[in-house]
Amino acid sequence: MARGRRVRLVRIPNERRQATFQKMKESCINSLQAIRQFCRAEACLIICDGPNDLGTNDANVWPSRQQAAAMVAKFTSMSQLEKSKNLVTQEKVIQGLLMEDKKKLEELTRKNDELELEEMMNELIVDPASIATAAYGKLNKLFPYIDGLKEKIDAFCIDLNV
Repeated sequence: MARGRRVRLVRIPNERRQATFQKMKESCINSLQAIRQFCRAEACLIICDGPNDLGTNDANVWPSRQQAAAMVAKFTSMSQLEKSKNLVTQEKVIQGLLMEDKKKLEELTRKNDELELEEMMNELIVDPASIATAAYGKLNKLFPYIDGLKEKIDAFCIDLNV
């Protein structure tokens, strides 16, 4: 920290920082290449690293300045409707994740219900008197479950030509 005098803000001539910057730049370019390849999206990368030794601001452009300029021109010439047509907001992403989680929850609930019904069937086989202690609502679910099992068995027998 400077004590009472002004500190000149200049670029630090540190090769390690420059090397780190180069590695990060290459990593960004590789990531963008992967996104372009897998998503089939048009994308460009413009990296401004500030003024250079000559005092000019050079920008690193990928894939090329002409292609980047064409992409930017194409984007700016689009109507607002076209721009927002394929726009993905954080809200849409979260809604999609919630829908996936709801589907998983429904599937797990269905599997859990099936396991409960199988356990109830096994209890009834071992001790038929336990039907008195079984809840009436669960017994009502048991009959359609047994019908579904019979249909699966019938379909399996048809496949085997039995």
